[in-house]
Amino acid sequence: MSMRMDCFELDILIENEESVRSLLAAVVQDGLPVRSYTGLYMNKWYKNLQIVVGGVTRAEEKELEIVSSNAHCAGICVWKCRVRDIITPKDRSELDLRLLVEPVSDDERESKSFTVVDVVNAEVLPSYAPGEIIQLQVIAKADKIGFYADDESFAKVEGQKVMLPIGENGEKEEQTLTIAAGYPMPNCFVNNHFKKTKEEAAAAEFTDEDKWVYLRGEILKTCAYSAIFKGDEENEDVNWILPAIPVKTYFGNVDIMFNATWISQEQKEIVEPGNIISTVCEIQGDTLIDEYENGMVINKKNNLMAVRYAFSSGKMKRLLPIMADNCRFYTEAHDKEIIGREEIVKYLEEKYRHITEDEHYEEFTAYGFVVNDDEEIEQYGLKHKRGEICIAIGLDNGEQKGWSQFAFLDYDEDIVARMSCFRRK
Repeated sequence: MSMRMDCFELDILIENEESVRSLLAAVVQDGLPVRSYTGLYMNKWYKNLQIVVGGVTRAEEKELEIVSSNAHCAGICVWKCRVRDIITPKDRSELDLRLLVEPVSDDERESKSFTVVDVVNAEVLPSYAPGEIIQLQVIAKADKIGFYADDESFAKVEGQKVMLPIGENGEKEEQTLTIAAGYPMPNCFVNNHFKKTKEEAAAAEFTDEDKWVYLRGEILKTCAYSAIFKGDEENEDVNWILPAIPVKTYFGNVDIMFNATWISQEQKEIVEPGNIISTVCEIQGDTLIDEYENGMVINKKNNLMAVRYAFSSGKMKRLLPIMADNCRFYTEAHDKEIIGREEIVKYLEEKYRHITEDEHYEEFTAYGFVVNDDEEIEQYGLKHKRGEICIAIGLDNGEQKGWSQFAFLDYDEDIVARMSCFRRK
């Protein structure tokens, strides 16, 4: 969600509209196409510098429409985290995603913390349902940065005061923070959505200011990545150095990317391992690692996750890439069968429209297992083998709460060929 290049000292690449168009055109033309559930990402690596362009093809158009762009650094820091909530601003495209995430930790102090992460190549993963465990290659794109010899000098010089944009108008406010080292504190999100009355918090929309995170910690080492731009026959390759400082956090290490020109000579002398770094930054995580390094993976596990996410979020179009053209959907509640993936998605969008439109009716989903053939058939009308995985769809509308129906998937070479929803009896 961020084409910010100043933290890489490469803002010259997007200094005007013409340079932006030229950069995006190069990515679309020469980048690696990465298939996703709701569109296509084009990724181009200038060694470690990564430019990502997201596009969708509208039904009435044949050409790819660019709807998002990101600048990232392909580093080595990876977070394993748990999804807490989706907080993407409404004005962003369907290929953009901002999350609240929690660390996967046995430490009670760490497990109760959370932070804000913008996800790059987001629609490659099958599910962002709350509770889902995801892995991301992360960087922190610094906006403000300072260095200190130790905690005592940090407290003396700064008094733990930082400037953060607060509120929807983006005005900056000085705040005194007492935050543990290594906790990427989502100050702006907390101020915008928790430090208000319940009525205001419920009505507050997610905005771009929510992304700013305050982080301080011990410098583990100093390092640098590279951005290489190929020259033509007359010009040599250009190699840019991208300074980075890895810091240990509750979530794992993160590379803080910063512009070396921001630092005075006096500060440069104390940029050493063991000293303190303090920054206001935005954290970005890329999904293209491990089994997803080449994009979305269609298999039984991921298909089940994708269907669960579609039912819980109402984003039924995510099912299109995993359904066969002649997929069949059967719903016991209406004793109705629908054939064809486009028709199925249309039906499900209408059926589950209330998920996003009605605040008083909340659908929730989970993975379930058939425990005993006779019990399940007698209680729920399910005709599936013991141990088979299904999706339990529940409701909570203030009056009723519990599992209302169960969805099963049948596969044909890992593509969903049939979905069946049975009522709980």
